[in-house]
Amino acid sequence: MKKLLIVLGVLVGLVVLAVVLVPVFIPKDALEARIEAAASEAVGRQVTIDGAPDISVLPAALTVRGLTVANAEGFDAPYLLRVGEADIGVRLLPLLSGRVEITRFDLDAPDINLQSRPAPDGTSEANWVLAREEPDDPDAPLPDVRLGTVNITDAAITYDGGTGRAYAMTDADVVIRAPSLDEALRAEGTMQLEGRPARFEATVTTPRSLAERQVADLALSASVGENALSASGRLGEAMTFGGELDVDARDLRGLMALSGAEAPEGPGFERLALAGTVTGSAERVTFAEGTTLAFDEVEGTGNVTIDLTGERPSVSGRLQTGLLDLRPYVPAEAAPERDPDAPFPPWSEAPIDLSALQAADADLSVSAGGIVLPTVTVGQSDARLVLRNGRMAMSLERMALYGGSGAGELTVDAGRDTPVIAAAFELTGVGVQPLMADVMEVDRLTGSGEVRLDVTTAGASQADFVRNLSGDVAARLDDGAIAGVNLGKIARAGLGAVDQLREGGINPASVAATLASVTTEAREPGAATDFSEMLVDLSVEGGVVTTDALEITGPYYRVVGEGTVNLPGQTVRMTLTPQVSAADGEPQRELLAPILVSGTFSDPEVGLDTAPLLRGVAGDQVRSLLGRAGIETTEGAGVEDALREGAAQGLGRLLGGDRDAPAEGEAPAEGTDEDPGDEAEAASPRDELIEQGLGAIFGGRRGTEEPAEEAEPQE
Repeated sequence: MKKLLIVLGVLVGLVVLAVVLVPVFIPKDALEARIEAAASEAVGRQVTIDGAPDISVLPAALTVRGLTVANAEGFDAPYLLRVGEADIGVRLLPLLSGRVEITRFDLDAPDINLQSRPAPDGTSEANWVLAREEPDDPDAPLPDVRLGTVNITDAAITYDGGTGRAYAMTDADVVIRAPSLDEALRAEGTMQLEGRPARFEATVTTPRSLAERQVADLALSASVGENALSASGRLGEAMTFGGELDVDARDLRGLMALSGAEAPEGPGFERLALAGTVTGSAERVTFAEGTTLAFDEVEGTGNVTIDLTGERPSVSGRLQTGLLDLRPYVPAEAAPERDPDAPFPPWSEAPIDLSALQAADADLSVSAGGIVLPTVTVGQSDARLVLRNGRMAMSLERMALYGGSGAGELTVDAGRDTPVIAAAFELTGVGVQPLMADVMEVDRLTGSGEVRLDVTTAGASQADFVRNLSGDVAARLDDGAIAGVNLGKIARAGLGAVDQLREGGINPASVAATLASVTTEAREPGAATDFSEMLVDLSVEGGVVTTDALEITGPYYRVVGEGTVNLPGQTVRMTLTPQVSAADGEPQRELLAPILVSGTFSDPEVGLDTAPLLRGVAGDQVRSLLGRAGIETTEGAGVEDALREGAAQGLGRLLGGDRDAPAEGEAPAEGTDEDPGDEAEAASPRDELIEQGLGAIFGGRRGTEEPAEEAEPQE
């Protein structure tokens, strides 16, 4: 700034010299070359004008057309400055006392090209830094320059910071009022910034301090489209500042596009508002404790640091907010409202856009009145959100969740070719119905208790996430119900059918019809299985859920289950084995027929597997009949074995006595030395007849493969 004012003083001095002396001593045709040479020496750049200037003495004025200041070496813009017409008026008498007072300074259609680039020493080079030698005494005070009112009309300014993106300001009309270096400088103007209407008002209360030491007290208000900024404070060396700042970016997407940042598709990133005490520089800003923040629908207070030095903007700090709605930034595939009677919808293959996670980095500690995620709603919580290179890790240190509490961590890694999501939570006293409804769109289970889950998945769509789901889930629920089916009613009906079959004979058709009717009734609207406790331990691999343990305990019953739920295929197959009592205090009896839950999510089937029930009851009936006929069955023995043994004994008596008893009048042989093989050979004719008889009864032969010779009856 100091150099600029020195150069300005030199140029004004030349103008004054030309105004006073040119008409007397210098021919007008030689004036152009003299002004170009003097101006070039003053600014350290080649300065040219188009033709001789117009000069008047009374009033003292100079009009120059086509004034061009060359660009610095190494920069590619055609020039630093080109002015269509500059009209400068000067007071003559103040010059006698060493003061320069300009009556008017009008610039018409100036075209300014500002450029900067990294320097080899790690600093930056700018083309607007004029390479003019410093005065002999750099600490000497600047002469008192009074610019009066500067009018800049129809200006065009471009800025290229070496990033590959240039910014253009056009149609700029600016008015600067600078009575002196020791009085406040005020500027205001309107323009089009990258095609967006913009305006500003600025006040520098200490211009001399700004010119000599780059330190000043200032105030600024500006707007670009719907985005507004106001600031007041102190500008320090190296463009540092401190003071009060109020930013209200109501068109955040437009502002991001203006800065070269790509706004993510979808909802969110609509508004950013900050207000508070601020310190920092052009690339790093820190808002002190007590700063108010609004980002989209999120509002809170705290401290925030915004760092623009990295590859992407970074935000860090601590916030206390109301409801923290993260759905716009971690979107789930929107699903239309579904008719409960309609088929379960297929998993969506539509890609889920997670690009918002790569728009910025963050490290925020948040105390929120609530947190809303795509599939989970959390109450009062303390959380830490860390976002780096598209990977979001949210640690929930304390959270209220569906009537309970818990802690856990959710990570979403969108920085990979295939996004990965992981969740690990431990919950206590949680209402399972709203939780399941939000997470899996299933609301048939009620109750509260403890839930532990540790799952991961990967993919780019809802269907991918289901197919790649793996991990473990465990729960213990108390005092709940399974809506849509009354397992106790089905089990008691099964026991009743068993009792009827055992008492009244075997009628499978009647039993099947009765059980089918009971199953239908047990699934009528309003049906439910009440339980006092449910224990669940599940493992998931490739989207297939396997029950490692399932136990349901309720009034008069206990159910143990096993099976699988195929989430990608939307099918289920579970076997539930109930133990039921008719009333409180009676011993529970295990139902021979397990309850089967099978089919699809759209049309699950719940009923009894009657085949083992009928087999068991039929076996009981046959054993009873055999007992009345004198044929006893031993524990674990089959009906066929009992019949075979009874028939063998009967045939043995017909053929000469009990198969295993000694003949009448014959004492058992004791201590004989006869070869057992001889005794077996002697008994073989009777045994062969018995085996032949059993073969005829049961449709087969037992014993030797070759037919035995006809035996003589024993005496």
